[in-house]
Amino acid sequence: VLCEMNNFHLAEKMIRDAISLNSSLPDSWHILARVLDFQNDSQSAIKCYQTCLQLEATNPILPFTSITRNL
Repeated sequence: VLCEMNNFHLAEKMIRDAISLNSSLPDSWHILARVLDFQNDSQSAIKCYQTCLQLEATNPILPFTSITRNL
């Protein structure tokens, strides 16, 4: 929504704040990459896309805590 309003700096600040609270969510890194793309900061966007892909490769689709344990 903020990007649609051309408020890229606030959008970037908000997503960076979210990442500082939990940096293991690939979606957050993807959103940051898109915001940086809108601002023509291609190098930073590429780094964020790479982080997103690395996290997607290592994060389970469902949290491990949702798997029932058979003892």
